[in-house]
Amino acid sequence: MKERGIIPKLSPSETKRFWAKVDRSGDCWFWRASLNNGYGQFRAGGTMHLAHRISWALHTGSSPSIDVLHQCDQPKCVRPMHLFLGTQADNMRDMAAKGRSARGDRHPSRLYPEDRPIGERNGQSKLSAISVTEARALYAAGEESQRALARRFGVSQVTMRFALLRRTWRSVT
Repeated sequence: MKERGIIPKLSPSETKRFWAKVDRSGDCWFWRASLNNGYGQFRAGGTMHLAHRISWALHTGSSPSIDVLHQCDQPKCVRPMHLFLGTQADNMRDMAAKGRSARGDRHPSRLYPEDRPIGERNGQSKLSAISVTEARALYAAGEESQRALARRFGVSQVTMRFALLRRTWRSVT
């Protein structure tokens, strides 16, 4: 997928084919065909292009040299009046100004902690609560080094260090 590729001049048949894939019944004109990460995509000149960039090019008559952003925050919208040009920095400022950045207490991992697989619920975990408790006891007693514990439990030294320092496995006492 070309993000900022030059949009070729569409033939009348390509233009007709493009607009046939758009639902113009509401305020936003939604793309009803192929999507890529939620954004419409359309093949023109043998290359896939983002549909909202094609819409911009059809409306203005020129291929955008920078990003085409959505005022309406709807990735599938191709209505030219809802689009504007900007840089990636402009896009990030727009996102923050509209409160769409999921940071801090609004991040999904904070809003829905039960959905985040931690500890033994994480299928990638090589440690268990019992092994972490045992490793912490051995380390606190000075019986084994982090490296030796990592070898014993089959994890990297960094993984063991994080478990021992309670950067991971915080719920285990």
